Parts: sequence; C-alpha cells; structure tokens
Amino acid sequence: MKRLAFLKLLAWSPLAVFAQQPAAKPEELVRTWMQHWTALDGSDTSASTFAQLYLPDGVHETGPNARQKGLVYYEGRSDIQKMARAFGEANAEITFRIAPATASEKTIDLIHVADGPWGGPSVSIEYVLAYTQKRDKKRYMAPGAAFIHLQNGKIRRSRLYAPREEVVEIVP
Repeated sequence: MKRLAFLKLLAWSPLAVFAQQPAAKPEELVRTWMQHWTALDGSDTSASTFAQLYLPDGVHETGPNARQKGLVYYEGRSDIQKMARAFGEANAEITFRIAPATASEKTIDLIHVADGPWGGPSVSIEYVLAYTQKRDKKRYMAPGAAFIHLQNGKIRRSRLYAPREEVVEIVP
C-alpha cells in the first residue's frame, strides 16, 4: 500500500511532469544540432554535447573523404562523439547554417518535416558549412543536404551529403 501511494505521489512530481512534456519541435532540434556543430572546438565537452543530441544507438552517416570509398558510418554516441571531436580538432571558425531560400523578395530558412515510419519526424535541410583547417589556415565552404530522423526528441539517424566537387576554398 505504501508503495502504491509513493508511485502515485511520484506520478505528480515535477520530474514526472517534465518527463511527460513533449519533445522540442523538429525544427528547433535541427537548429540546436547546427548550433552544436558550430560550437565544436576539439574538446570532449563540445563533442559530448553534440553527441547527446543522438539516441544512445543513433547513427550519423557521411560520404567518404578523399582517401575512402563508400559511406562513413558512425554508430552510437561514442562513435559520434569521436567524429565530432576530430572535426573540432582539425577545424576552427566553424559555421553551420541553413542555406536561405529567396523568392518574391522574401528570404526564409526552409526546413522540410514529414512523418517517418519509425514513429517520429524526418527533417531535411539544405545547409552551408564553412570552416578553417587548422593545419594550413585555409578556409572552405561546403554546401550540402542533411536528412535527419528524430525519435523521442533525439536524433536516431542523420545523413549528410556534401559533394567534394562543390567544396570551395574561400580566398580573402
């Protein structure tokens, strides 16, 4: 009987109310994801903060670098954190933003949201990534697209497309 009373009390506690609150809107989560990309500095803290946006078994997929063939696949927060730390260690002045769309003298950030069969939304964006490589101080801009699957307020899968042919050096 005491256990039942305790469980009822727990159900009305502030923690239970917080746990029942709906997850952030998909658009807000994607903007937060981009802010965390921008904040990567090579530290464990920034990489961990980025990785925490993913489910524990979340997946982050990218295309290969110049020395690889095929898809690069990071599975789980640990792998995603290592990838984020390595990106922050290699690069500085990172800016990751949604590519604006303009028509009829109006400019907006397009964020496409659809319901996915896994019980959460799918979000797609066109983005622009700019960064300075620490090793040679060269600055680059890379346009691309991201497809992000969300579940329970976390990222279950992200897939980034950034063709190497479209990466350009920014010359002052």
